[in-house]
Amino acid sequence: MFEDHSTCLVVPWPSRGVPRATTLVINGIIGVFFTLAFLAGSYRDGTLLMLGRSFGLLQHPAIWIFVIAQVSVPIVVSRGIATFASLDKTVGLPLTDEFIATQFAPVREFFFDMLNRSEGRSRRTFDILLLLGLGFWAWNTFQNLRIGGRPHFDFWDSAEHFWGYWLTRGYKLYIWLVVTPCAVHAQLCIIRALRRILRAANASAALVLDPYHPDDAGGTRSFIDAALLPMFALVIPAVLLTTAATWVHGGFDVTTVGSIAATLILFALVYFYPPASLRRAIVAEKQRQKRKISGLQRSLYEALLREQPVAATLKDPTSVLLSLSSVAKQVDSLPNWPQLARVIQAAVLFLGSPVIAPLIKDVTGQVQKWLS
Repeated sequence: MFEDHSTCLVVPWPSRGVPRATTLVINGIIGVFFTLAFLAGSYRDGTLLMLGRSFGLLQHPAIWIFVIAQVSVPIVVSRGIATFASLDKTVGLPLTDEFIATQFAPVREFFFDMLNRSEGRSRRTFDILLLLGLGFWAWNTFQNLRIGGRPHFDFWDSAEHFWGYWLTRGYKLYIWLVVTPCAVHAQLCIIRALRRILRAANASAALVLDPYHPDDAGGTRSFIDAALLPMFALVIPAVLLTTAATWVHGGFDVTTVGSIAATLILFALVYFYPPASLRRAIVAEKQRQKRKISGLQRSLYEALLREQPVAATLKDPTSVLLSLSSVAKQVDSLPNWPQLARVIQAAVLFLGSPVIAPLIKDVTGQVQKWLS
């Protein structure tokens, strides 16, 4: 049902008749082809291994991160699209049946319109991603000319080495103008569509929290997992590439600082933009449930004060009052930011590694000097 909507993951100007599996296979073949071409070209250039402060193909981690991400990210994102598109089939989704039946289908169609870039804002976003990708490619191309480079510092795909330089120019053009814009665009579409669902659920009071749901978040983690788990496919390569850049450059320059800034922005979009809407809906639903519980407690309490009869099923109204208080506390204990601790741990791990990479490199360099 959803196959025809995800071909845009691999080609930015998709043919609607190309199945998703075919585009993913083609993307994988491209990755294998360039891997073999890099090895052959670097062998011709004599840059498989380089001495001193220089980095050969087998010593430079960034290109291998690019290849692995280029093949794996579209697969993960494609599965993320299918997962989100079938979110209404998720068992235990904390939404009313009426909302799922009436509101989810229009959001799904809006989601597909965004994926296919037939929606104005989505189309403009994709154009911006293309321009950013072109800018990254142009900067990397200029940087690899070694203009203003440090003495005795070289790398296998600099302009000094014909095959390494031109092969990576073609490959990174494919990365920055095809794979990355499509993958990021698809994830942004998921974020926007999820945010629209949450805002509509908040407006219509359709979010129903289960205080005793096994996920310890009232059942809301299904939303977070649908949006956040596939995002690791984007955030992890971004962090690894940033770490590799700071490791190779041995400090902070335009490239490394720009990479860290881009990773921070991506992380914020992924882990705080959708949960902000979810938090508002959770807070509103918790207040609604606590008001309802409070109303029941007040009715029982007034009946006890007036010694009026209560429902026959309530053998001990006092214990019921205490039980309702326990339920209210359980509702109040539900997290407003589901999986916040997990996000903080990921932030420390992901965003800290690029910052400490140059420090680790300096320490290892000093250790090597002492040992020698």
